Amino acid sequence: MSGQIAIDAPMRENPSLDRPLIATNVSRRSSNLLVRWAGLVFWFLVAAIVRIWQFACLVLLLSIAASLPILQLASLGYLLESSGRWARGRPFRECLPGLKLAGSIGTVAFWIALSSVPVYLVRDLAASSNLIAPDTSLASRWQIGAAIIGVTWCLYVSWALLRGGRLWHFLWPAPVRFVREFFHVRTWQTAADNLQAVVGQFRFITLMKLGFFGSIGALIYLIIPGAIILAGIHAPRDGAKAILTLVGIIAMLVMLQYLPFLQMRYAQTGRFRSFLEISAVRRGFQRAPWLHAIAMLLLVVLAIPLYLLRIEAPPSQLVWTLCVFFVLFNIPAKFMLAWAVRYSEQRTKKRAWYNRYPAWLLMIASLPIYILFLYLATLASWDGSAVVIVQHAFLLPVPFLSP
Repeated sequence: MSGQIAIDAPMRENPSLDRPLIATNVSRRSSNLLVRWAGLVFWFLVAAIVRIWQFACLVLLLSIAASLPILQLASLGYLLESSGRWARGRPFRECLPGLKLAGSIGTVAFWIALSSVPVYLVRDLAASSNLIAPDTSLASRWQIGAAIIGVTWCLYVSWALLRGGRLWHFLWPAPVRFVREFFHVRTWQTAADNLQAVVGQFRFITLMKLGFFGSIGALIYLIIPGAIILAGIHAPRDGAKAILTLVGIIAMLVMLQYLPFLQMRYAQTGRFRSFLEISAVRRGFQRAPWLHAIAMLLLVVLAIPLYLLRIEAPPSQLVWTLCVFFVLFNIPAKFMLAWAVRYSEQRTKKRAWYNRYPAWLLMIASLPIYILFLYLATLASWDGSAVVIVQHAFLLPVPFLSP
């Protein structure tokens, strides 16, 4: 017993012998925790970058569509469809249909543009050599080289697209498979079927139909007060001009209280008669007055700066660059209106009068500012006086109809 006590005594007197092992375990746990957090942050940043890229590509595609005469309706239809899904209570991840497809198209376009840089460089050198030393062997060789690299690039891009257009397909051309499958009829038939499936995902006809009737419904409310304002602007006498302009502004003020929410109800239900449900808009405002007022205020704030872009028309090939701002500013405004409609339908009781009237005053106070800028736009806009009817806040997300 005494020997056992003698042996164990030093261990009791010096219990710190186990501390290095405990410290090592703690450090390993802390390092593992840091690695896990670093991994989560990294994947969060990657996912955020991917979403931002996809959204940027979506806005760019909608802007290009908005600059084309017929597809303009599809651009507006997409804005109504996406906000209508949010108004119907769909999750936000489902309210931007085609987001991943837009990102894939943007990635393919980026790699095509990047791979075309050597082609343009060689063509530029060939053109320069032809200017400096025309009809020489050096200029001929540069022109032949430019032709060869151009054909090679076309085959390279076509083969990458035939295989799916992913990053790996652009980085590795798979030459053995190219020789075996590129000229096969089945390869091109499969590519045609895949292209048809991709085009079908855009649902152009459905979106154009939604945009067309959404525009018609908005015009029903805009054309009468807009025509009165136009009559006042072009009236020969000052008295008639002032009276007609004032009557038109008051009529426009009344219509604008309901039009944004009526258009959103149409996007929500898909029924054209939703444009006549003014009483439903009133009930919705009584149930969610402040959200309606904030949505209207955001619509006005985002619509006013865009009138500056309607002053002068750029070349037709650059119209889409202005459409980027019109699409980008319309998306949050439409979603805020959809949120107001969605939230008001989830409530059953109307708010007290001391909540409703201040919100109504805020909404009414924002509309005259919008009408003031609308009137000033008749003096500076490319479309002239027609801007009082062709309002980008409710119609096509374009700066002008005929650049």
